[in-house]
Amino acid sequence: MLLRILSMMLACLALSAAVAVETPAPEQRKQINAILAGVKADDPRSALMAEEALVREGAALLPALRAVLPMKRDQLQGLYEPCKCANHWEHEQEIAQVRAQISTLDQAIFRLTHGVNPRKAIVDWAHGLKFDDGRAFTREFLPLPLTDVETGRLERVFPACRFYRVYLPGYQGGAAPPPEVLRQFAVPAPLAQGANLFAVSAAGELTLMTRAEPHLWTFFQRNLPPVATPQDAVYAWLMVTTGFWWWNNRPLVFLPVFEKDITATRGVAVPWIARGIIRVEPLLGNDGQIAVQMTFDAEGKLLTATETPAVVLRQLPLPPMAAPGGRTGVLVPE
Repeated sequence: MLLRILSMMLACLALSAAVAVETPAPEQRKQINAILAGVKADDPRSALMAEEALVREGAALLPALRAVLPMKRDQLQGLYEPCKCANHWEHEQEIAQVRAQISTLDQAIFRLTHGVNPRKAIVDWAHGLKFDDGRAFTREFLPLPLTDVETGRLERVFPACRFYRVYLPGYQGGAAPPPEVLRQFAVPAPLAQGANLFAVSAAGELTLMTRAEPHLWTFFQRNLPPVATPQDAVYAWLMVTTGFWWWNNRPLVFLPVFEKDITATRGVAVPWIARGIIRVEPLLGNDGQIAVQMTFDAEGKLLTATETPAVVLRQLPLPPMAAPGGRTGVLVPE
């Protein structure tokens, strides 16, 4: 009898400890929310500043950060549901801010968990590159995180990896510029003049991708673990491939991927065939979708992947002069 009572007491203590971990202390939650309040949806550097502030608090804040993250996702879904009206969201600015806050939380958790700074790793690697004539590459840029803010499903498929967009625009002026101006826009190999997508591992290792084929296929082939449900791999592909698409010097906006957008069926020649689509948000004349078909063996290992983009971007007038980081025209991956 005494042993049973002791066992019950130990079980209650364990449950209390688990609840304590999942529920952040009020002062920690208040501290986190105060930092996140400074995140502005249209200012990536404000998100970076908030991320740095969270990281400075150290690993002691990790349990609270992990607890606040799903709360923020619940807040986002709460903003979505009552505001659906065709393709327009009411409270658009609030939704955009919460999305940016979720991404900031995810970045801080990844950095504190693994002790790696992905943005710094990307910038340091790029600034270590040289042109053929020996010049160092010194252009300033800010890697933008590609985060699955709605569900975190991408991060569950690749838990030890995070993805970042880097756009390095070329000269977009109408007249042929002198060579010294073109030099300002040049980028050394293997960087691309345009869209660059980085995967950064928990060990700080970088993978640079500049197009879906062959780069994204090679990354998935090497890094995608066997999946229990092929739909997860399709979802992850669709999320990551959006990183190659830019418009007007900004990441092209895509709609969320819904369950109805992904299907998986038993195949004849292969055990599993999975298909999915992600749609461009139809704003400012942009439209279309990206589709992917993937096949898997009986153990859930990826066999093939074929992407079919059908994206229409509205043409923009070229500015009379453009500078690195300035406004550009239509940006379409090759």
